[in-house]
Amino acid sequence: MADYLVTTPTNTLVLDDRIDLADGCLLEVLPGVAMAAWDTGIERGSDVLFVGQGLSGLLITVLAGLHGCRSLTVVDPSSAKVALAGEFGATEAWVGRIQDVAGDLGDAHPRGFDLAIVATRTCVVNDVVPLMRPRSRIVAYGGLEHEASIDVMALHRRSVSLIKEGEMVNGVRQARARWHEAMRLITDGLVPLRRLRTHDLPMAEAEAALRLRADPDTDAIHVVLHTDIDETGPANGDATTYLGSSRGVPRRIRSHC
Repeated sequence: MADYLVTTPTNTLVLDDRIDLADGCLLEVLPGVAMAAWDTGIERGSDVLFVGQGLSGLLITVLAGLHGCRSLTVVDPSSAKVALAGEFGATEAWVGRIQDVAGDLGDAHPRGFDLAIVATRTCVVNDVVPLMRPRSRIVAYGGLEHEASIDVMALHRRSVSLIKEGEMVNGVRQARARWHEAMRLITDGLVPLRRLRTHDLPMAEAEAALRLRADPDTDAIHVVLHTDIDETGPANGDATTYLGSSRGVPRRIRSHC
């Protein structure tokens, strides 16, 4: 939220002019998302489990679907996000927390999964381990809060590896190559960023935007604050704008400016 930022060329890329700036702000997660989808062992014959379908989780679903796998199962408490994941390439979708659906999910997939990508705010690795095949991998993309604990012996007994998405990427050159490859898919129209930008609010509503983004029960995916819109909507383009009410619950307006 500053006019200028001092960085190095290593950490800087040029945003393609074909991508709307408000959509472009979703791309901060793109390098890690691309690494999770393409560099963690997903192959054509893989059975993959994705836990968490927020912004990063949905982007991983899109890119993994384009990459190819045999089956792609997603789990998220939001029915709206799960439905979107189905549009983006998921072959099977479960509504609920992984802790609540793990038993039924295990019954439906008795052979287990080759790879699981966990993109949740809290650590649920222990709930995922029983769903994995021997010599499989869990990618810890999401949160590992300070008090989180992981049962290392459970991983050991099942021969499951726990990795981070960047472990298979060598250096800045390969990381930037992943970014550019993913950007080409976006400019080709294969990654629907606008579908993931669910809320556009004026800067005056920053507090409401932060509350909305922090609410684990909301269907919000990406909340964008604009310096150039007021209650009439964005200065350019056609967007759906949400403005905070006195109760803190957003009310929706449609703007064409």
